[in-house]
Amino acid sequence: MIQLPDKFVTYTKELFGEELWQVYLNSFEEETPVSIRLSGKTSAEQLSHLPLREKIPWSEKGYYLTERPQFTLDPLLHAGAYYVQEASSQYLDEVLRKATKDLEINLAADFCAAPGGKSLIIKDFLPANATLISNEFVRKRAWILAENIEKSQRDLQFTDLSQSQSQGPKIIVTNNSTDEIARSGNVFDLIVCDVPCSGEGMFRKDRATIKEWSIDNVMKCAALQKEIVTNAWKCLRKGGVLVYSTCTFNRYEDEENMAYIEKELGGEIIVEPRKFVPGRDCGEGQFMVAFRKNTECEKKKAKCRLNVVPKTQEEIPAETPLCNVSKEDALNYLRGNSIVLPADTPKGIVAVCYEGFILGTAKNIGNRANNHYPKEWRIKHL
Repeated sequence: MIQLPDKFVTYTKELFGEELWQVYLNSFEEETPVSIRLSGKTSAEQLSHLPLREKIPWSEKGYYLTERPQFTLDPLLHAGAYYVQEASSQYLDEVLRKATKDLEINLAADFCAAPGGKSLIIKDFLPANATLISNEFVRKRAWILAENIEKSQRDLQFTDLSQSQSQGPKIIVTNNSTDEIARSGNVFDLIVCDVPCSGEGMFRKDRATIKEWSIDNVMKCAALQKEIVTNAWKCLRKGGVLVYSTCTFNRYEDEENMAYIEKELGGEIIVEPRKFVPGRDCGEGQFMVAFRKNTECEKKKAKCRLNVVPKTQEEIPAETPLCNVSKEDALNYLRGNSIVLPADTPKGIVAVCYEGFILGTAKNIGNRANNHYPKEWRIKHL
């Protein structure tokens, strides 16, 4: 029997009611659902090697899997063909479909973006000429975010590179505090705040979070969340949309902060809140709600520069020859090894592909191809 903190049990049982509380407890004896989200124009047929089960009801590109494969050994994951993402967090797809229906978006922001799953969802709702500021305050996590964003911008199956990322919205990864973003002079049409939280919704998936939980941390998280959404509200334009989400259950971080945005900041709820509960919903814990801002945003002179995280890999020129390789060669390439390309491969820089998806570049010198895959991205452990 799972041992949960006494104070968590007391207030969550009261919040859920006896019946839902028992459903939640029983979920600890169930298998944790595994799910992915397709990127770009990737189709389910192109991922037939994965044990796809069924579509996630609230996500147009999300799928449950029957089991968890060894994702590290799938070249298509590294190519950005899909992203491993918890099902409940993909509810952002449905929220944005409702909240941005008549919204003109030129500039959007993901305030707490790492590791990147929600930014990849936001990207699908932006016009080609729009820009997304994908921000992460913790420097180490910002580099992980940048890697996932870079890979996602190669997520089309190309016949030639003229169809590449240049046709999609621009995504800039930054490493700033939310206060610095508010003082940067930018005014946003859409802001998503998937705020740092006490992680109660992840107890089943990650048992280590149970030991880290405390009521003091809950209250610290609730205060930080207010600070983040207040900063977001300052740089959201009139008529703009703010999405607020957590992966926790308690009213301090969920309902009370929702009330703060509504009553203190003046937000109008345009997508009603939904709380996901393991056992009742096929996913982990998640709370999400969307607001519209109906007051003017006073654009102020920029007082802070955004810290842009540099790209690890250069954009691949459109004239670069494409070379498809086997799975064995693809994995060797992803490990950073030299590989031998087919005899008819042009010498010089080529784009190494697997099943038509680009992995990266190599310099073909004939008897071997020197690996240009970024060292930071290479497969190190199996």
